[in-house]
Amino acid sequence: MSLSVSARPSALSEMNITPLIDVMLVLLIIFIVTAPVLPRQLDAALPQSSAASPARIESAKLLLEVRADGSVQLDGRPLDMGTLAERLADARAADDRVQVSIHADASASYQAMAEALSLVRQAEITQVAVLP
Repeated sequence: MSLSVSARPSALSEMNITPLIDVMLVLLIIFIVTAPVLPRQLDAALPQSSAASPARIESAKLLLEVRADGSVQLDGRPLDMGTLAERLADARAADDRVQVSIHADASASYQAMAEALSLVRQAEITQVAVLP
């Protein structure tokens, strides 16, 4: 038995693009027919802004400083802890969105800082920032 290789030409494998061209022509015709039917303009009644813009109400901002000796200052005024609690409660009663920024001296005791934070919490002030 001998194997022989015949010299037949092999079949060429090419992609038949005729169906692809047919589909593209159908799509082109659909777009050409539907393009004039599409609305050109959208009639929309947009709301107009009023001339007067609403006034933005700024919330009160307080600076609470804890010194190295354990004393506290509220907006530059030295206070004891009892008076500080009253002032924070008054500020919260005057404005619900009062903001307190706390700055502690680098050598301040943790106890003084914790007491100041506790007084802010007791006054139910939720917007608190601790500054470096």
